[in-house]
Amino acid sequence: MLMTDTRRWFWIGGLALLVAFVVLHTILTPFLVALLLAYMGDPLVDRLERAGLSRTLSVVAVFGLFTLVLMALLLVLVPMLAKQLFRLYELAPQILDWLQHSALPWVQAKFGLADGFWKFDKIKAAISEHMGQAGDIVSVVLSQATASSLALIGWLTNLVLIPVVCFYLLRDWDIMTGKIRGLLPRQREGQIVKLAGECHEVLGAFIRGQLLVMVGLGVIYAAGLMLVGLELGLLIGVIAGLAAIVP
Repeated sequence: MLMTDTRRWFWIGGLALLVAFVVLHTILTPFLVALLLAYMGDPLVDRLERAGLSRTLSVVAVFGLFTLVLMALLLVLVPMLAKQLFRLYELAPQILDWLQHSALPWVQAKFGLADGFWKFDKIKAAISEHMGQAGDIVSVVLSQATASSLALIGWLTNLVLIPVVCFYLLRDWDIMTGKIRGLLPRQREGQIVKLAGECHEVLGAFIRGQLLVMVGLGVIYAAGLMLVGLELGLLIGVIAGLAAIVP
């Protein structure tokens, strides 16, 4: 009977949390993003703390490192990607013609597909329409962002809120986990802590591994394609690296 009541309250609590998240997802999003960033940054903060720095100085050092990496991406990588995106927009008609007159006919003949199987005229019209919209992507984003003053204020608030919440979560991470551990029932504490530790190790290893694979493949593809003179090598490398997140 006790187990039945426990399960009932467990499912009621889980359903209540799900409903609360659906209703409050707009408000909770920056806090969840900050929580994820804090979870990813905590091991590095712990290493610096073990090296002799205080917790606050360790968090400041990690934030400084993240800021430098972000600024490097914004100042170096983003302009190069934007340049190649505009180049892709310029080459789109040639790419579409090559697909229509060379690539797709070869595939059609190779696999014995019926004439008109691809309906390429419709595909070409749709791609051309979307490419035309993407050609002025900066103005589209700015117009959407400034269309509503409330939306703009909300976006800026989230932009400021995420690093602030992340900073305090990182600084008080050990205190917070200790408080949560103190709420656990004493007879189940050891088992719950053991399971949580195993989940943490597996999840942390998976995230680190996926990030390393994404970065490694992106760098290898981009560098290799740029070395052989491909115009869109960096763009293809970044897309290939991001696609590596799919197992």
